[in-house]
Amino acid sequence: MSEYPTVVIGAGPYGLSVAAHLKGARVPTLIFGKPMEFWQSFPRGMNLRSAWSASSLSDPEGAYSLDRFTDTVGAPPPLPIPLPYFIDYGLWFQRHAVPDVDRTYVESLSKPNGCFRLDLADGRTLEAGRVVVAAGINSFAHVPDFAKALPESIASHSRAHSDLDRFHGASVAVIGGGQSAIESAALLNEAGAKVELIHRGRVRWLKLH
Repeated sequence: MSEYPTVVIGAGPYGLSVAAHLKGARVPTLIFGKPMEFWQSFPRGMNLRSAWSASSLSDPEGAYSLDRFTDTVGAPPPLPIPLPYFIDYGLWFQRHAVPDVDRTYVESLSKPNGCFRLDLADGRTLEAGRVVVAAGINSFAHVPDFAKALPESIASHSRAHSDLDRFHGASVAVIGGGQSAIESAALLNEAGAKVELIHRGRVRWLKLH
């Protein structure tokens, strides 16, 4: 049984940013997760909805911003920000600001005796006085009740598809009017699917800047 003052669960943009600031404050910190894993599950043709000025990860000195990454790459900043570009940036940030990410999954978190207990996928057990949970939104995918009884080959959440080429030549109904629905419809169309977008409200468009 090992004890650490602070543990961060999740190695996406928020987890990496929190860990960078904790380490900058000289707080002994462990961070668990696979860097940018959730983002890598999305279709590669997607773009970020956030503006360039709001898309940098955070470190204490501001040394690893999107602008700095762009200078390192040596190419003009792409707008809107393509998903693969943002993933590359996040991994670059991780290598420089939080190089010691432990890629082991945390299987359970409890607080039996005043401190937190973490059980890891590899059998290790850790105790921590503080835990930051930055596990993302992967578990919040919602499928409407009318579609839950259908097989996944017929009805599925957009979260389940990183490659939309499998829908080439198929007729696909996309239900929803948010970012995932609108962009999935566009990408499905580019992949050669016959797409119908079904949405009860009006579409809200966001500016890039």
